[in-house]
Amino acid sequence: MIPVSDEKVRDVAIEALKIIERYDTSLQKAYFKALQDLGLKPGRKSYEYLYDLVMNYYRVQYAFMKKRGRPGRPKEIVEVYESGEYLNVPMPGSPLRRISIETSFPYWLVLSLSKHLDLETLEQVLKALNRRRIWLLSLIEPEKVVEMLTSEGVEAKIDSDLDYMIEVVKTDKPPSRLGPVKSGLAIPVDKGSSLVVEALRAQGHDVLDACAAPGIKSSMLILRGSTLVIAIDKSKTRIKEAAKLLSKFNVKDRVLLVLADSRKPPIAQRFLKALLDVPCSGTGTIGD
Repeated sequence: MIPVSDEKVRDVAIEALKIIERYDTSLQKAYFKALQDLGLKPGRKSYEYLYDLVMNYYRVQYAFMKKRGRPGRPKEIVEVYESGEYLNVPMPGSPLRRISIETSFPYWLVLSLSKHLDLETLEQVLKALNRRRIWLLSLIEPEKVVEMLTSEGVEAKIDSDLDYMIEVVKTDKPPSRLGPVKSGLAIPVDKGSSLVVEALRAQGHDVLDACAAPGIKSSMLILRGSTLVIAIDKSKTRIKEAAKLLSKFNVKDRVLLVLADSRKPPIAQRFLKALLDVPCSGTGTIGD
């Protein structure tokens, strides 16, 4: 729980919850849409407040339902969160229900993962996903990115496993407001997204990248040694975004963008290496 005295911070949280419920969108998109709708500027306090609220959403909602017998509305959820009373509500006896509520992940996901992981590992994995970590991808100049971040008061370091990944250790800003991101020198990408590419070991191979937009992994594949990438996505808008990104990394001539449904690829070529990352591990679909 992060108590605040600023009414505008609460207003942002309430509006963002409404947007998430209405459009089923990510926390970060909802945050900036809420700011836009309210005519406010981004700030660390409002973002941290909303982030912690969302990470505790299931627990707050569970406490409200136990008391009122119905789901809470956004304003009511914020009030219960602010009061801290949700912390004293006993958890259900079912271990899987408890894990779902305490980690704010849907029960169906917890149930599905429990078929492959023991309870202790399952809980550790879901809690790890809730820890806020910011990663930046810079395939060309990671050292310069760290220098830029340091100059604007951001604590950052190059990852010990992947020398093109930068971990932002401490910052007051959302990723999109960081200097290297605004200048196009770095892209917010989760480390897991990079590990997907590394695990494929596609150096010297042609690769099929299904559901490829916005093109980050296709770019990485070429820069990590793949000879050609056939990048398929069914979204015309996201294909256009991918084209811009490929140009930025100067790999457009070795990536063929195809607007199509990957379930029925309009190509006859067979591939020894294929990448299918659905939902995208790099845009925080689960963790966000």
